[in-house]
Amino acid sequence: MRLALIFDKHRADTLGGYLERAARHMGHAVDHFWTHEVSSIPPTYALYLRIDHGDDYSTLPAALRPCVFYAVDTHLKASWKKIRRIASGYDLVCCAQRQAAEALPNGAWLPFGCDPEFHGSVGLPLLRDVAFVGT
Repeated sequence: MRLALIFDKHRADTLGGYLERAARHMGHAVDHFWTHEVSSIPPTYALYLRIDHGDDYSTLPAALRPCVFYAVDTHLKASWKKIRRIASGYDLVCCAQRQAAEALPNGAWLPFGCDPEFHGSVGLPLLRDVAFVGT
């Protein structure tokens, strides 16, 4: 499948970077576009995936369909307000938080996973069970 991933790639360890590597690993043809390049993306992809990381909350041009928005910052009041405003402009809105997914008519819960390249074992003994939330 040919995918257009739309996010600002300032660092490799963002959700967009993880999803890009995972899609390539699964054999998909993936092209990355920065959010400021949206108007120049051709309507030739099987799927357009816009990945949130607290930057620009806007919809994609009508020709770029089917389109999915992966909403990350639904737990932040200001971001959640903007996400709710644009949600109807996407065919599907995947949310990292279940409560947000259930609040949107086109929402689906898609929790985070991990990227073994960044989150793999470092060979140290396990001393405590600890969970980290954040980047």
